[in-house]
This record gives sequence, structure tokens and C-alpha cells, in this order.
Amino acid sequence: MDANGAYVSGQSLTEAQIVDKEVAFGQDLNGDNGQIGVVTSMTFTAPTADGPGLGMDNVGRYRISEAGSDVTLKYNGTEVQASSYPDWTAMAIATMAGSPDNTVLWRHSAGGYGIWQVDANGNHQSSKVLSSLEVASMESTFGIDLNANGFIGAYLGQNAGGYTLGQDVTLKLNGAQVGSNSFANWSAVAAAATADGNQVAWRTNTGGFGIWSTDAQGNYQTGMAVNNVQIGAYENLFAEDLNGNGILDTLLTVEAFGTTSVTVDLNGGYALSSARGVQLLQINGQQVTENFGGAWNVVGAEDTVTGFQVVFKNATSGASAYWNTDANGNYLSGKVIDGVQLKAFETSFQQDLDNSGTVDPLTQVEAAGSASLLQQANGGYVIDGDNGIQFLNFQGTQITPGFAPGWTLNGVEGQGSGYAANWTAPGGAQQYNWFTNSTGDFLSAGLA
Repeated sequence: MDANGAYVSGQSLTEAQIVDKEVAFGQDLNGDNGQIGVVTSMTFTAPTADGPGLGMDNVGRYRISEAGSDVTLKYNGTEVQASSYPDWTAMAIATMAGSPDNTVLWRHSAGGYGIWQVDANGNHQSSKVLSSLEVASMESTFGIDLNANGFIGAYLGQNAGGYTLGQDVTLKLNGAQVGSNSFANWSAVAAAATADGNQVAWRTNTGGFGIWSTDAQGNYQTGMAVNNVQIGAYENLFAEDLNGNGILDTLLTVEAFGTTSVTVDLNGGYALSSARGVQLLQINGQQVTENFGGAWNVVGAEDTVTGFQVVFKNATSGASAYWNTDANGNYLSGKVIDGVQLKAFETSFQQDLDNSGTVDPLTQVEAAGSASLLQQANGGYVIDGDNGIQFLNFQGTQITPGFAPGWTLNGVEGQGSGYAANWTAPGGAQQYNWFTNSTGDFLSAGLA
């Protein structure tokens, strides 16, 4: 309006523009509880003496603040708000070494990351979506564990002597540190910590891959070659696109109950994921695939002290079986079991394996030592030891309370590579031990 109060021109204002006018009018124009002007309602990265901060104001605009400056984040001249890009959220800002611009970190709702380069006035200059390798390299810049591997920065590093894992661990073979020149044509490309130590991915200059497992001190324990599809099973562990197909391979999840999940790769091969990292399920050096042996498929797996137990079902006959494996997923032993015995695995697998609608419990008989003696609902005795659930058997038949009238089964203990089951003879005057193999099968007996 003019000096006489006559209308000259007008325009509608956005809420952000209204808030920007509040200080001039000295009035809460948008009715936000008396707040006059712009305030930062949420801080993502606080400004420091070394760099800017990122926050959001009371009308949802991203703001960049540092000493003597407070500007909004802008794209093509338009102020960017939280609602501007529904699937993306700005989460941090940093000054990149050697650049006059600031870098804003964005996170996608599906888990990916991207960055914007912005000038001193908050104007977008350039942007890119980050690869998994770039995500790891950005962690130190922003001080955030972006790939959730428990470590900030690239977990696989190098010093003068060779490869390093995390902060202070060196990668070693036969006590000597290994590096990029230790094996012709092979280079370590990724690593991750596991409950037992570390797993390390290697790549050849011709595109082949290998996996090492180490102890917590970085000493080589086991290793194997894997193909371009198999390496995809490890990509989520390492948070890197190792096979170069542009994505972190998404595997088909068979089951994810308990502490171990079972997945299937693009070739139908089974992988076991747990706190130990990723293991390929194998027999005689070959990865087990769907319809193994014609019709056997994995329905569940759990880790044990010594390795894994895996339950299979036959798609044709409906029969069930279980395997015991070592810590690397290699087959050690296995048995076909009946429907009642299948129930014995449900508590440890945290899974209704027989689709009865319930997870069938086991009754504890004793649990004094390293192994426990349990009973199923039908009275069948079960051993729960370092290698998981095993059945106490005599000549291929599971033992029940009526097996030897007058004899009492007191308990079981780990014994060498198998178990010792303690019995009290009729009358209670004498005790005997049964000695079994690792799967609970009777081998011999003697006085206790």
C-alpha cells in the first residue's frame, strides 16, 4: 500500500515466508505458540569451530549454520524442506578437505546414501548417489558408522607392513602380515568383524573371488574360492558391491528365526548368516543347492558351539533330516529323522518346523555340565551339547524310559568327540557309563 494506506499490490505467502516476516512485524503470524521468527527446531549436526552444522527450522526447512552465517539449503533457488524429497532425509554436513564447498549427507528410506555439494550460501552445486565402497570412505568424514558394521571408516586398511583390520589388528598368514604383494594377482577388497574374528574378501585381477576367515587377532584360519554369484552372499556383511552388478545382492530368505538365517543365492545355493559372518552350506567342497539330492530343501538352521545344525525336508516324501556342520558350514554328519524327532529342534531353532502351530518344548532331566539331558513328549531322550541337538540311540533306535526296565538314566556329559550317558543299575548299587559318538549313537559301555 502507499503512504495513504491505499492498496498497490499483494502476494500470497508460504508459511516459511510468513515466519521470515515475523521479526519485522514483531508478531507470531503463523500461530506456533508465540514463537516469533525462525528457530532451529532440530539439530542433525551441531556447528563447531572446524565446520558447519545442519538442522531444521520450525517450518521444516533445512538450515546450514556456522560462525557468522545461517542459510537455508537450496536447489535451483528453491528452499529445501523435509517434505521436498519424500524418500530422502538430510542427516549430516561436513567440509571436505581442499574444497570451498560443504557436503550434505542424505539417507534414502531403503538404506542407501547420497551427497550434495553446496556453496557457502547453501546452493546445490552437484550431487551423487554413493556406492557401498564410497559409503565406507565417507564414514570418517562424517564420524558416523553408516554401514552399521560397528566401525567408523574402511575396516580393511593398510600400513607399511600390509593389510590391517579395524584399528590395531594385522591380517596374517603363518604369523606373517600379508599385503597387496603377498599373493600374485590377488588383492584383499573388503573385511568385516564377526563373533569369532573376521572375514576377508579377496579378488583376482581376472575377476575371481576368495573368502578368508580369521581369528580375532587376524590370523588366517580357513579360506575358499567363491564364484561371482556366491560372493553376492557376502555383500551385505561387507556392505560393498563386490561383484560389480551395481547393487548389494538381495538373497531370498528361507528363514530368519533364532540366531542364524538361511538364504538362497541367484544359483539356488544355500548360505548361513550368523554372528560368525556368512558361511556357504557345503558337502564335499560343493555348495548345497535347492532340491539337493533330488528333493531335499533347507527349512531351518541354527548355530552351535562347534558349528551349525541344519534341518531339511523332502519335498516329495515329506521326510525330514538334519545335518551337523563345522563352523564353516561344511557337512560333518547327518540323519533322517521322524516327525516326532523333528519337534526336538523347534526350541533351539525358535521355529515351528512341523507346522503344528506350536513350538514344542523339551523337558529338562539334568543340566549339570557341558551337555543337558532332555526328553520329548513321547519320552525319547535328547542330548543338547556343543554340537546342538542329538538323539540318544541304541542300534539306530532312540532310547525311551522303557528301554531297560529297572535302569535309570541320570544324565549326560561331553566325552572326547562324543558323549557319556550315566546309568544307575537296578537296585541302585552300581553305575555305568554309555559312550556315544558325536551324534548320540551307542559305541561302548563300562563301569562309571
